[in-house]
Amino acid sequence: MQKYIALNQNNPEQLFILVVVTNLMKQCYELQESGELVYMDTTAGLDTLNTPLPILSTSTPVGGLPLAAILISDKTAATFTKALEMVKKMVLLMAFSRWRPIIGSQIVMTDDCKAKKIALHNT
Repeated sequence: MQKYIALNQNNPEQLFILVVVTNLMKQCYELQESGELVYMDTTAGLDTLNTPLPILSTSTPVGGLPLAAILISDKTAATFTKALEMVKKMVLLMAFSRWRPIIGSQIVMTDDCKAKKIALHNT
């Protein structure tokens, strides 16, 4: 695990990315719905550092199911891109119902955040 140094004047390029994919989440990637539609929603302000928490999820007949939870240091396109690449590496073989493991889901729904759109386009 890489040591994290908070963003400061000495090292403004240091990123913090923590990707959580549990066994339940890995099984959700095998569902057909994960190959069709993924939601990406980001919540911030959960702690004193204002750490963004993007959640990837999909809809199924039984309700929404989580695909990944990600803690990141900021909301830049570079950080979102790196985080999504890490998710894809973690679930590559079973990703998105095995239909599109390299490409990803057919549709990704997110809010109107330019950084997320760039990151999704890049990955």
